[in-house]
Amino acid sequence: MGAGIVTMKEVSPIPVAVSWSGGKDAALALSRVLNDDRYHVAALLCAVDMYRDRVLTHDVHRALIEEQAHSLGLPVEFAPLPAQPDERLTMLTVHQVLRHLRAQCGVGGIVYGDIFQEEARSFRAAHLEAAGFEAIFPLWHGSTRQLANEFCESNCSGFVVCADYDKLGERFCGRRLDRQFFRELPGGVDPCGENGEFHTFVTSGPIFDFEIHVSPQPAVRHGRFVYCDLR
Repeated sequence: MGAGIVTMKEVSPIPVAVSWSGGKDAALALSRVLNDDRYHVAALLCAVDMYRDRVLTHDVHRALIEEQAHSLGLPVEFAPLPAQPDERLTMLTVHQVLRHLRAQCGVGGIVYGDIFQEEARSFRAAHLEAAGFEAIFPLWHGSTRQLANEFCESNCSGFVVCADYDKLGERFCGRRLDRQFFRELPGGVDPCGENGEFHTFVTSGPIFDFEIHVSPQPAVRHGRFVYCDLR
């Protein structure tokens, strides 16, 4: 009798959502997961100020996030929140959106662009696991300098939309994300802004079908932070 042929059972990729701010770390995390056979990106999930229709912290208008999603060929779900929600309220709202996505397309986890903020990672992972979802961190413990280089080398482009005035002043807000920008960052500022020094909006890159054309407006200071509107 001939030996039987043993075949490995094909494993279907897990549908996931990507926590989306419009910035470079979210874009790098999305790029990693798009190239990971274990996952299938089903949607973007973006937290917005429910009263102003702008991304929390980054202050980018919802319409620009919708334009990014269109260029990425992905649906986007918005999680409406007050301007300064605590982490618990944020996670409860995210859970609601994830449950909707689970019922709609089987989403089983969410991807984050965190790099080394251990407290935020642990909090998110614990709350998501308790709700039956996987938390995925494709950039975790990566070198922020290497990630900044990866962004430039992959021909991505974008702008700084928010900067910590005490650490960067006003001149960095509205700057284009290129090698010159990263070279000029002051000492002590993380190359990816992982400590909240700056936030970004990506306008093009290999994962986008077309460039989002924007015009940076003059920077405006509100308390500790400086913001640049994109139009």
